[in-house]
Parts: sequence; C-alpha cells; structure tokens
Amino acid sequence: MGDGADGNSKPGEQQYRATISIAVPGSIIDNTQSLERATAVAGQIARAAVIFRVHEIVVFDDWDSADGNSHGPRGWRGERFSGSGGSFLARVLQYLDTPQYLRRALIPLTPDLRLAGLLPPLDAPHHARMHEWPEFREGVVVAEEGGEGGAGGSSVVDVGLQQRVHVRGSFSEGTRLTVAMGPASEREKVFLPGVLLSPVSPLAPWACKGLYWGYSVRLARGVSGALKDCPFSGAAGGGEGGGGEGGAAGGGAYDLIIGTSEHGEVKEIGQFKFPPFRHALIVFGGVAGLEESCELDEGLEEGRREPQQLCHYYLNTCSLQGSRTIRTEEAVLISLAHILALIK
Repeated sequence: MGDGADGNSKPGEQQYRATISIAVPGSIIDNTQSLERATAVAGQIARAAVIFRVHEIVVFDDWDSADGNSHGPRGWRGERFSGSGGSFLARVLQYLDTPQYLRRALIPLTPDLRLAGLLPPLDAPHHARMHEWPEFREGVVVAEEGGEGGAGGSSVVDVGLQQRVHVRGSFSEGTRLTVAMGPASEREKVFLPGVLLSPVSPLAPWACKGLYWGYSVRLARGVSGALKDCPFSGAAGGGEGGGGEGGAAGGGAYDLIIGTSEHGEVKEIGQFKFPPFRHALIVFGGVAGLEESCELDEGLEEGRREPQQLCHYYLNTCSLQGSRTIRTEEAVLISLAHILALIK
C-alpha cells in the first residue's frame, strides 16, 4: 500500500503511506424500513471499513433535485431522524469511530443515535483500553479548577486513563486531541508534575508508524463532491480510465479512483495489480447502482456522467454473485476484500 516510514520517526513527522477512502450514498439509509435496520447498515459499513483499514468514509447525497420527497426529515412509522439519510449515516459512523470513553464528552445524544450503542464495537487500535499503553491515545481537553482548557501554554486532557495528562499548547475545552504517550517503559513519568506530552495530527499514527487509527467522515453533495476535497496531501499520479474531478485547494487529490458496479470490468486476483498510488477512493452506488448516482448528480457536466469517465477503473468485484442484487453494505465488504487483494 505504499512506502513505509522509518521506525525512528518523531511524533508528528509525517512520512508517506498510502490511504484508502470509500464513498457511499446516503440513499441506502433512506431505503431502510426501520431505525433498527438503518443503524445496522451503518454498523456494517463501519465494521468493514475498520477491518480493511479504511482511512476516510465519504457519505454523499445522491438524489434528484426535482424529487422533493428526498429532502427534509425522514422516518419510519412515526419515528423520525433529522436531516437526510446521509447525515444520519455520517452521525452513526462518527459515533462508532469515537472511543467509548470520549463519546459522552464529544457526541450529543440525539434520536439518531438511540440504538447505536447496541452495535458491535469496532475494537480499533485507537479504542485503547485503560490497561493498555499504545504509543498514541485519543483524548479530550477538560476543564479543571485552575481554569478552562489549561493555562500557561498547556492543557489538561482525559485520555481514558485513571489520571489525566498535560499536553503542550492551550486548547479549548471539548477539543479532541491525538496525544503521543511515549514508550510503555516510561509510563510512570507521564503523570509527574511538569511533564508535558505532545499533541499530534490524527494522521500521525499511520503516517509515522503505520498504525491504523480509524477513519474520518466527510459529507459531500453527490458523486462530484465525493471526488473532490481529498483531505490528504500529495498524489502519485493515477492509472488508466477517465480519472477524477481533481482535488481542492489546500488538500491533495485521489490519484486512484475505483468505481464499483455489476456492469464493471472483472479484474482477477493474481492476474492484475493496480499501479502505485497515494490516495485511493472506492466509490459505491445506491439502490439503483453507481450509474444512477452519477446521472442524478447536477454537479457533473452533461456528457460526463458515466462512471467510466469519472474513475480510473470501473470494476465488478463479485462477478459470480448468486443473488440478483448486492446491497451496498454487502458490496463494501466484498469490494474491499477484492480490491485490496489487487493492491498487495
């Protein structure tokens, strides 16, 4: 998946490592029949993403602007969720990625999340248990008697341990931080007076150490929005096919864009390998497939609404399917397994 980083890299010193992003449509939530089912779909996508070390999940709205029924609050049998199916999916995905000990401080409880606590945990590396001492921990800035958010160029942070730690820099209360904890052999020194730990980028565990650190969630308008605004910097240059819509100012660009559909091309494991890349994006369609998601996207130019024109590769990742249809949450798991085998 790309070049490795030196094991002696300092916290925050980013090396190059390839990233994997997936884009899924919010309409898969609009199509569910109950809050239980909608929550379960979100949980399946989150689990698949963590199992295959996905770094970003882009949730895009795929609707026809002339269809008023696709907008506003939706619900099942009087039980409503706020906003679109995409916003519901994004909230549940963010909830699941947040370590359990931070959820109360960082995520307001809404009706959308009523059943999210019943989902299987992701058990990702950044969901550290109290007795564990990983190189990094996720934390939240807390207020103490000495003042809110810390004083004198430092902040008090709850990182899920019995004692709080102090980090360099003044941050507002409620700010989420990734903290470099240092080696386990020096864990007792961390809590000594005057010891300050370093906050690092959430990308640092992966970029510097190759340690998977969960996924970020981004909302986008349509497939066109999903293809833009890559949050990762740098690109290696893409492969065959049409190519993407480019990146946003201040960010990078996806240099490997893969569309998935039963109408796509079959690439057999062992007979094909993707070219080098830095940031891959795998795009999934909704109930009617990726073709319709592209056709409904007003952000795409007329004459450039075919998935083959937008993606470097357009693949069928389950050519021997027995069912007439594969649900998007199933396609995510199947496609990640197949595509990552073509990357190795």
